[in-house]
Amino acid sequence: ACSELERMEEGGEFLMSGAASFGVCCLLMAASKVLSPPFYPAEYKGSKADREPLWHTTVVAIYPAFAVPYFAIPGALEFYREHGLTMVGPSNSTLRMALGVSLGYMLFDTVAMLCQPGKFIKAMGGSFFAQMMVHHILSVLFWPYAFYSELFVLLVGYYMFTEISNSLLNLRWLVIERGGKTGPQFMAINAMFFFAFMGARVIPIPFIVKVLLDMDWSSLGPLELASGSLNVIPLALNLFWFKLLLQGAYKTLFAAKKVKA
Repeated sequence: ACSELERMEEGGEFLMSGAASFGVCCLLMAASKVLSPPFYPAEYKGSKADREPLWHTTVVAIYPAFAVPYFAIPGALEFYREHGLTMVGPSNSTLRMALGVSLGYMLFDTVAMLCQPGKFIKAMGGSFFAQMMVHHILSVLFWPYAFYSELFVLLVGYYMFTEISNSLLNLRWLVIERGGKTGPQFMAINAMFFFAFMGARVIPIPFIVKVLLDMDWSSLGPLELASGSLNVIPLALNLFWFKLLLQGAYKTLFAAKKVKA
């Protein structure tokens, strides 16, 4: 167990990396507003003008897709070497750095969406807007508590690792936005994203569930139970999103066969 002084030092590490990440996101947003206009779809000057803010936040989202796993992977491996395959145990400095980078971005993205909610709802759809808001807010609230309570640390570390698949997701969105929804390059991006999503977010689920079931849940207090229960929800969301990917892949392949026929 950590002393209060150690906890304060750990909290300072997390807050500093979070503040730095938020600042990086602000700089990237400013850079996107300056550099992106030549790449905008023509419709941004007319019927799709409301989609411009989503373009900028999507550009910014490429940053955590690389920066978060950069810290999360070695941090999770260090946790495994020290504690084994368990959810219970103190975090390490590298994982706290990953947590700060991740939540700094989520806080930025939340603020950006709340500053122009109408445009984001129109561009994203009300359902997806609500999903992102809930995801970001719950993560900002409960991921730090998972680290503080020294429970579910490896689970949060795993979620941060899965950000790696978002680089292709965001690239795919930008390509679609510019009208590149056909051709071999788009199909290649689709295939890479599908396998990256499956490898990072779906295949590990049985192993994660086994480790969670091996925990002694009866010893947890109400807040710890709430934290654990909410931190399990993204596993179900990943399965739901993978189902949508499978349906999309099936429709694409089926449509291609019909065209050839």
